[in-house]
Amino acid sequence: LIFHFRIRLYSTKTLKPLGTLSYHKEGCQAVSFAHSLPADSAPKDSDEDSDDEEMTTTEKETRARWLVAAGKDNRVSIWEMISFHSSKR
Repeated sequence: LIFHFRIRLYSTKTLKPLGTLSYHKEGCQAVSFAHSLPADSAPKDSDEDSDDEEMTTTEKETRARWLVAAGKDNRVSIWEMISFHSSKR
């Protein structure tokens, strides 16, 4: 068996290659896309006032585009994907 050390990204509409992520020295065993929770379902910590630790909207949008991969090399990589939202409104 041949294991690839790269993560290949493809378009879900056309199945055309979009790019390759290279970091791991051995095969990748897990890949996961981040997902964001709606603002009204985010957990609230009422015990402490943590205004300085709250994420901004920009930080939340950035983290919602993360892709995380784990490999047999005991490494975890975090990749920020580009935004595919149209800038036209």
